[in-house]
Amino acid sequence: MKKTAGINFRNNTGIWIMMGWLGLIGLLAVYSSTARIGSATPAMYLTKQLVFLTAGFVVCYAISRMPLAFFSRVSKFIFWSVTLLWWIMQIWAWQRGVSSPRTVSVPFLGSFQPSEFAKVAAMMYVAGALATGQGEVKKIKWVVLKIILPLACIGLPIFLSNFSTLAIIISASMLLMWLGSVRLRHLALITLAAVALLRLGMLVAGAAVQHNDTMRRYKEKPSAFWLKTEWAVKRTRLATMDSRWSKFKKRLSEGSSADKSARSKPKDFEQIDYARLAIASSSILPTRGPGNSEVKYMLPEAFSDFIFAIIVEEYGLLLSVVFVLLIFFVMLPWRIGVWAKKSPNLFATFLIIGMGLQITLQTLAHVGVSVELLPVTGQNLPLISHGGSSIISTCIMFGLIMCAINYIASRTAKPAPAADDTP
Repeated sequence: MKKTAGINFRNNTGIWIMMGWLGLIGLLAVYSSTARIGSATPAMYLTKQLVFLTAGFVVCYAISRMPLAFFSRVSKFIFWSVTLLWWIMQIWAWQRGVSSPRTVSVPFLGSFQPSEFAKVAAMMYVAGALATGQGEVKKIKWVVLKIILPLACIGLPIFLSNFSTLAIIISASMLLMWLGSVRLRHLALITLAAVALLRLGMLVAGAAVQHNDTMRRYKEKPSAFWLKTEWAVKRTRLATMDSRWSKFKKRLSEGSSADKSARSKPKDFEQIDYARLAIASSSILPTRGPGNSEVKYMLPEAFSDFIFAIIVEEYGLLLSVVFVLLIFFVMLPWRIGVWAKKSPNLFATFLIIGMGLQITLQTLAHVGVSVELLPVTGQNLPLISHGGSSIISTCIMFGLIMCAINYIASRTAKPAPAADDTP
């Protein structure tokens, strides 16, 4: 027992420190970025954030103490169970005539986003498939049947409600497959096919919505074909994706309303404009300080989707990079790389890298939206943004990382020298 606890804390000290620091930054940022919304006060958001972090850290510790062989055995079961439950939920939503649910309300537990936990299940499955199929990874048929089609099974319901999360899952899976010796040309072919299908779907969605809106504008009834197409489109994220992508391209070519603030009205501002305004009003060193953000009163999702912009506004660019981005983009990848290099087990290697990729890519998506390098995605900043599902799923990922580190440490530890009984 003492040896196990020693391995858990001695080799994971750096991970625990990073998690603790990000959690502390999250508490401060959530408290300072929330204004009174109805009866909800900043203190209520802070209390909820503290409860989420406490529960997440407990889950993380419990997972880190479990044997890695357990997750290796149940990875497929977890993956297909999550896939089946999601399809049941999806069919239930269709029968009720509603679009694909992004959040699900559970009695006594509140609402949560199933896609956050699907990220964990998908990455565990890909890690297990690559670990057991190293002799077949060079064959595109094996890659498609064993990895791409299963990912499509769980990815379709995610796509119907939350495309940005699916994009992170696919990106992390592709990078992990590349590291797992899958041929680059096979990955390129699969990526081109997926992009072509996605673009075709967006074009159909845009055409259907535009056609039907035009017909209604002239008080004419669209044909049955276009009505059915619109019905199907509205139950997916295709129309939203097409709208956001078109708006993103227009802003890049013409400049955003934040750049034209001198001749723009406040009602013309969008969320991304306020996020950019928060970053533009900051400086290299902190000038405003915690709790003194002005943009938080105008930005609806300041405490979740755009919390990095509020951190930059209050703490300055330098401290935001040092205290937040260096952890996600330098310290965590370096720590994962050190242990992955030592790993004697392929599942441990792929698991630790896959979970790290998920966390890093989610951070990249959040920051990219705040600085308008990406369209609006709604991705939280791990362990910092307000939200129970994101915090719990991130803590599960960290727990799996530490579980793999414990396994690697136990297999690479040098045996203690035998005691010398000679006088």
